[in-house]
Amino acid sequence: IDIPYYLGYAPTKLNVKVPSGKFDIDMKLSYRQFNDRKPLISLTGEARLKDFMAKLRLAKDDFIRVPVARVRDIAFDMEANSIEIGSISTEKGWIGAVRSKNGIINLASVMSSEPKSAAVAGSKSRRSEVENNYVSILLKSLAINGYVVKITDEGLAEPFSLNVDEIAIKGKDISTARDAKSDLEISMRVEKKGNVA
Repeated sequence: IDIPYYLGYAPTKLNVKVPSGKFDIDMKLSYRQFNDRKPLISLTGEARLKDFMAKLRLAKDDFIRVPVARVRDIAFDMEANSIEIGSISTEKGWIGAVRSKNGIINLASVMSSEPKSAAVAGSKSRRSEVENNYVSILLKSLAINGYVVKITDEGLAEPFSLNVDEIAIKGKDISTARDAKSDLEISMRVEKKGNVA
């Protein structure tokens, strides 16, 4: 799938341009119907994002580059309102975080701003509805290697820049469920001078 082509059909207006990127899917769909519970849907195999680059519409430089990212094995349990992802891995990517002179952070500007709607009655019932429809997500394995992050703050009297590279993140059983415990290891090098773990 050619991402720049199909992004033009996105239902939500984005403040981003994607010069390049491919999305490949090699997965088998399985649907299991039960008599006493809601269905279970699973996708076994791999989905791959390759050669992905993105930039804000009014910016000249990319703010993210992903040479390759992989997602393996996804299961949707409609009875438990849960999603389980077997693994996510990516390597040798680049992210540029910039705070402009007017205080706008580029990563927060990907979505085009929309007018805020007025508060509506029944907010408590809406919160209850959201809680009832809450979906927990479990990521069994996360592996990020060789990433670089460049942080720039142009809003200061003297612009500030920080480079962090050799970023490696390994995680197991990362969950959004309440009281869930996860294993996470992070290491990086700051300004090519010292390692942090």
